[in-house]
Amino acid sequence: MKSESDPNIKAEIFQKMVLDVVDRWCPVKSIRVPLNKKPITTPLIEKLKRAKMRAYRKGCVTWKYFSKVMKLQLAKLQVNQAEKNINNVTTGSKSWWHSVKQVTGERKSTGSAPYINIDDKWLDNQQFCEELNKYYVEIAGDVALSMPEIPPDNQPIALVTEWEVYHHLIKINTRKSTHSADYPSWVTRNNAEILAEPITDIINSILKNDVYPKIWKKADISPIPKVSELSAVMEKRCTPTF
Repeated sequence: MKSESDPNIKAEIFQKMVLDVVDRWCPVKSIRVPLNKKPITTPLIEKLKRAKMRAYRKGCVTWKYFSKVMKLQLAKLQVNQAEKNINNVTTGSKSWWHSVKQVTGERKSTGSAPYINIDDKWLDNQQFCEELNKYYVEIAGDVALSMPEIPPDNQPIALVTEWEVYHHLIKINTRKSTHSADYPSWVTRNNAEILAEPITDIINSILKNDVYPKIWKKADISPIPKVSELSAVMEKRCTPTF
């Protein structure tokens, strides 16, 4: 890999080699995990369910009526539950994002909400996500980017050493997730003494050629609010208009 001069080629070869080893010794396997989720129900729904079963066993056509009423009650209960999850969000980014994951269905154990009530208007999950994206686009437009000064061409470039890279690799936070197509962060940390040499060569190649590998630019980004009371900010800056 040292014979190559392009950082993009070096990074691609390095990632392919690591992924091949990880796939060989740590293959991905599918397992079934019980959610242990309690069904959404009420005494009325349970009563309708029993009436439906009795009518079905007796061969009465009224079981269709009980089934229809039960579905309407379930839909109404799900909508009320979704509205309760949205309107009862406590302050703080952790609680707010917990509710967002419930709405978008990312938390499968708690279920997903079909509709959200904002200003007496019902929004589905896609519309809610669009409003959320508009809010973060508005915030990002207010941020003034400060670019560092570029050193002159005649100034020598300070290269990194393998020892410096090793000390950074052993401090990687393994609780942080990587890109979906990348290998886990614990692989780099647990094998820092082996991966320090090729990573150092790639970093120095980046500094010499002034080219950052495209494969290292890919990331799955989850925006995290840095305010104490997000609900107040949303009301002031991102109130949906219809």
